[in-house]
Amino acid sequence: QALQGVGPQRAQRTARAQALLASAGRPGNVELRSDNLTAVRVYRVGAVGSFTTKTLSLRPGRYTLMGTRDGYRDIRIDVDVRPGMPPVEIRCREPI
Repeated sequence: QALQGVGPQRAQRTARAQALLASAGRPGNVELRSDNLTAVRVYRVGAVGSFTTKTLSLRPGRYTLMGTRDGYRDIRIDVDVRPGMPPVEIRCREPI
């Protein structure tokens, strides 16, 4: 910001970097979708339970989601939470 006479590209990059830094620490909404049969747990957050749709407020970063269901193979998904991300689907589908 202290540089004088910067071009429009650099000014645009600076503005984008400032916006990213401002949103980095703020929680955002993450929509989770499941089948109401899979028990979902979000590591570093806790058990979420069974649901069809659930919205969580999470800070940006990497999270691991674990789904369990009796008689089905457990599922584990790593998710990078960021602003404006699409819904995350987690459901156990493979019978054992």
